[in-house]
Amino acid sequence: LGWAAFDHCYRDGDLVGAGFSTVRWDPEAPKGIPALLAVDGVALVADGRATFRLELGEAPLAPLPTHLAEGFPPLPFVSAVTRLVYDRGRLLYNAR
Repeated sequence: LGWAAFDHCYRDGDLVGAGFSTVRWDPEAPKGIPALLAVDGVALVADGRATFRLELGEAPLAPLPTHLAEGFPPLPFVSAVTRLVYDRGRLLYNAR
């Protein structure tokens, strides 16, 4: 159905987390498969550790560069809110 890739994060030689790098899946698969692959993958990497950090990468509310948003006119209010959330929330974005 698909696969997920993680970058292992080490501190002082010990595995302390993983960076969620990418996920790929069959577009014909049922909805929810990408999330299942990510959750199942990180569970395998965590291997029962009591504390494990999952770094999700780019925030989903990150403002899009204009070259990626061609054909979609920007909404000033939404852009301002997502920019604020992205700028202020980046430090809190990692889950533990």
